Amino acid sequence: YPGAPDWKVAVIAKPVEGEVTDDPDDPRWEGLERHSFPLVGQVTIDPRMFTPTVDMVTVKAMYDQKEFAVLVIWDDPTKSVATPAAGETVPEIFDDAVALQFPTKMLEGTKKPYFIMGDINNPVYVARWNGRTNSIDEFNANGTEVRVGLRIKPQPEASWQFKGKGTYKNGQYRAVFKRALVTEDKETDLQIEPGKFYPMAF
Repeated sequence: YPGAPDWKVAVIAKPVEGEVTDDPDDPRWEGLERHSFPLVGQVTIDPRMFTPTVDMVTVKAMYDQKEFAVLVIWDDPTKSVATPAAGETVPEIFDDAVALQFPTKMLEGTKKPYFIMGDINNPVYVARWNGRTNSIDEFNANGTEVRVGLRIKPQPEASWQFKGKGTYKNGQYRAVFKRALVTEDKETDLQIEPGKFYPMAF
């Protein structure tokens, strides 16, 4: 988007006519309010990233009585996918991706889980869109203590609730996350009720 970022502290989802979309090019997105959020590099765990290429995301959201969708937009000068170096199985780069993090369960008052993968007492629920596969997977995490490593527990594919897809055009990604407000996985997925505030990290 041209002009200065429209910095916000919350994403306000708007009700829409018709089915909630998983299409990043659905024309209804254009009429929804945009919310911009700065990003910082991951500087707590090796390998650290002090100067990330992507330093902000712009977000829009919609919902109906059954589902909600979040559109995440960010500029990236190159489309990157994992490619192993010659004779190696470890990629030289990671796939371009974006993730939404929520608390697994709402905490009392204004308390929120740590914004990088939660913490030992406050687990998080994460949906991650991958630019190579153009698909979303889900996992739970409860912290990033260096001495014990990152504690991530992937959810089985049959339990993934988010659907969506993304595009990369003219140096810009647009990825949609769509999910039912309420899921059957009440122990690992955040349950959503319209009109309430839910902490979210990108």
